[in-house]
Amino acid sequence: MNIVIVGGGLRPDAVRLRAACAGADAVIAADSGANWLREQALVPDVLIGDFDSIASGVLAALKDNGRTRWVRHRVDKDQTDMELCVEEALRMITAAQTDSVKPHTACVRIFGGIGSRMDHSLANLMLLHSFLQAGVEAWIEDGNNRITMRGGMGTEKSGPFRILIRREAGFKVSLIALSPVVREVVTQGLMYDMRGRDLSFGSTLAVSNEFGAGDAAVAFREGLLMVLLSRDAAADGGCGD
Repeated sequence: MNIVIVGGGLRPDAVRLRAACAGADAVIAADSGANWLREQALVPDVLIGDFDSIASGVLAALKDNGRTRWVRHRVDKDQTDMELCVEEALRMITAAQTDSVKPHTACVRIFGGIGSRMDHSLANLMLLHSFLQAGVEAWIEDGNNRITMRGGMGTEKSGPFRILIRREAGFKVSLIALSPVVREVVTQGLMYDMRGRDLSFGSTLAVSNEFGAGDAAVAFREGLLMVLLSRDAAADGGCGD
């Protein structure tokens, strides 16, 4: 099952957003994320939030379309709109797997989850952990970044862990440890491959690597790892590279 979640962060890449929604089983809008969908003439299947930031015209159109399911929450709730959307996506995936006669994979792509508010952006990145715990592949994307989380800590699934990274022209690959240590990292297909090295929390050892001629792979035995594909914006020279 493929689900797209659209938040109210920076405007998503229009081509990627349309393609993702075209192949999705469900599209969920987090409050003003519906504004970005409206720009592309796309309609969410579910609208979730306190509706304090969605454009009034978009809200009225969705109310009258006879298709979009509303889930309205109080403004003084304990969770962000994005976390509520994540919970809804996991409920939908669980229901689909329960009803299915055979196991199937699930993937969630989040657009508009990164913005000028660092608190919201960081919190949304950490929400990837909810999908990881549920065994669901999930990515947060914008025009210049693709971000996912792999591995585990404590009682979560033990390794080894492996992820295939599709090559994208102009993008670099970074690995950031989220646990104290990510053990025995092995990469293939990158310009500077790692051969069983440990990656410590706070280390920049694996930041800004480059693809070789094709796809790449990352494997590790233990720990929690964030995998990022990033490129510079057209007028941006990067930050401390």
